[in-house]
Amino acid sequence: MAASDVILCGICNVQHVSHVADYWCSECEEGLCSTCKNYHGVSKDSRKHGIISIDDYKKLPAEICKIEQNCTEHDKKFQMFCPGHDTLCCIICISENHKKCTGMFLIDDVIKSSRSSIMFESLEKSLKDIQENIERVVKDREANLIEIKQHHLKSLNNIKDKRQKINSRLDELEKHMIDNLNSTETQLKLKIDTLINRLSEKKNEIEILKTNLMSVKQHGSDLQAFIGSKMLEKDVTEELKYVKNIPKDDGFSQLGLKCQIDDKITAILSKIPAFGSIKIEKSKSPIVIGVGHEKQAQIFTAVPPRSRSIDDITTLLIRDVRVPAGQSNMCITGSSVFPDGRMIIADCYYNKRLIIVQSDGTLYWEIPLSPLYPFDVTCIDDKTVAVTIWNNIIQIIDTNTKQVSKNNQHQRWSTYYIRTRTDFIL
Repeated sequence: MAASDVILCGICNVQHVSHVADYWCSECEEGLCSTCKNYHGVSKDSRKHGIISIDDYKKLPAEICKIEQNCTEHDKKFQMFCPGHDTLCCIICISENHKKCTGMFLIDDVIKSSRSSIMFESLEKSLKDIQENIERVVKDREANLIEIKQHHLKSLNNIKDKRQKINSRLDELEKHMIDNLNSTETQLKLKIDTLINRLSEKKNEIEILKTNLMSVKQHGSDLQAFIGSKMLEKDVTEELKYVKNIPKDDGFSQLGLKCQIDDKITAILSKIPAFGSIKIEKSKSPIVIGVGHEKQAQIFTAVPPRSRSIDDITTLLIRDVRVPAGQSNMCITGSSVFPDGRMIIADCYYNKRLIIVQSDGTLYWEIPLSPLYPFDVTCIDDKTVAVTIWNNIIQIIDTNTKQVSKNNQHQRWSTYYIRTRTDFIL
């Protein structure tokens, strides 16, 4: 290993001791030996830092390793991300340049989801699409070269067949015709070869981007993953533009050779100005470049959409729902809506019941729960609900059978309001 490749432990180096680093802390931006890594991991200020091995660190692209953890202008730690300017901000940047910016987010909230967000998935898909398009074009162009060669051979045979029927006076014209044929083929071949060579270079560039992407995804810190993906996004966008413009290249057209022999050559040899002509047949390529949605490579942000102000929210009355009276005064404490539009209501203190009404407001049926007090209710699917009961109980009820399918009691906290999110009950 060259001396320039050796990374020393930063903590030991400060103490004038040279120890080779076994690990790297991207937040401290320094190497750690095994001993210092243990102290680093239990220190209050650094225990949550992301540590990777030196070998993994060296696999990261050079551009990613150069990503600064602090603002280069103010030497302050990045704290916010401005989606309007698409940039990281320290506290001074915010006060100087982003006073009027809205929708800014804490950098910690942004980078937590950067590795698992759609950024990497979209980048990977875009690179895969580019690679597949290039491979299809190269394969089609190579097949076209074979077809051109076949056209060439066929035309050459046709020329020689005709040449056998005419006298030596046409030798010069024959030579001119063959030269013209070969020259035209060379032009076509050059166009396609040029495109293939460009595409080959692009394939190598895509492989490098894929390798860099996987390295950042697997070994980069969260901040490196976020900024690295933004950097890679620009490269991918440029590659997408190139692939979309491939059909404009002359080498992309379906090229061919057509040899037209003058019918008069067999009758009036003396009046023939040329042995024939070579024409380029050009037709639309059967290959369709498909790179997905035009903005696919641009949907690379882990920042959630800016929340609307409460002042922007307006209400609209859709309908009134008449809840059937119970045996006593009603006390509605919770409600929820089924996927099919039906509504379920918790009538807690006095009637101790759940009421289900149709989407048009008419009564569907009631589920008595006495002596329990149903406080809040949420729909899990079109027939199942979760209900909070006084005394820290959550019941899962099948509304079709009116039976309790699951009963959970929590001793450590009180249960009042309840909601469902995907596969979770909150």
